[in-house]
Amino acid sequence: MQSLFEHVLVGVDFSPAWPSLERRLARLRALGVRRLTLVHVISPRDIARPGETQLAKARQLLDKQAAALAEMGMEVSCDVSSGAPSEQLARLSAHHRTDLVLLGRQGHGLIHRLLLGSTAQNLARLTPCPLWLEPLGNAMERQAPPTIMLATDGSRAAAGAERCFARLCEHFDRRVAIIATRSLKDDAFSVGQARYHLEHLARHVAKLDFELVDGDPAEALLSRLDAWQPELLVLGQRGHGAVRERLLGSTAQVLVDKAPCPVLLVPAQPHGEAAADGVGLA
Repeated sequence: MQSLFEHVLVGVDFSPAWPSLERRLARLRALGVRRLTLVHVISPRDIARPGETQLAKARQLLDKQAAALAEMGMEVSCDVSSGAPSEQLARLSAHHRTDLVLLGRQGHGLIHRLLLGSTAQNLARLTPCPLWLEPLGNAMERQAPPTIMLATDGSRAAAGAERCFARLCEHFDRRVAIIATRSLKDDAFSVGQARYHLEHLARHVAKLDFELVDGDPAEALLSRLDAWQPELLVLGQRGHGAVRERLLGSTAQVLVDKAPCPVLLVPAQPHGEAAADGVGLA
């Protein structure tokens, strides 16, 4: 089977977030990562028109980080760009046809701004591939068995996340899929349909646990994160309805901000993935 994440674009801002990203990249090798593109974006908020001196310094710092990663046996290239961070990262991801974009969730400069306002959501909307947000200082040393969690709403827009989740499950001992029922109340998708959808997923994913949870969607999902302690939370980029786009709205933002684990945001159909009929794994 072809690797899910063979080529990864990594946003680098030379902040304390880097050790967490470096550790994650070492772990991602087990998922088939072989090629890396390290990118540093100089934002106009910092330097309106970066000169050759600033560009050369950034390239030098990237080359130093690339050398350490190359020692792990990965092919590494570097790219220094200037402009709006979300737009530049999305453009380079499409240009290099990367399978994943990896960013830290805290830090200063680029990565800090990605989690303020709409920049992170803009990147999730613009990039044609999944976006992995790694928390700063994540030591990845959990006592519970390795667990992956899917937060879905059963919509067509969540289909890419469900397929990605299913392919990642083989790397985790425990697998759980959750739907927050209160988020369905204004949609045609009923609680009964939500349960059927989770049962359908369970027929395609071995040893899958699933839950329907009530209450405020963000708080309910955070509570289940505390209970399951997953190493990875997988979300679709959009929810039911083109107007509401819940998974790029307040619920996803709360999860991205507060989840103690990495968050993987997946478009409905990542580039290079064959179109699938129906919803989810159908």
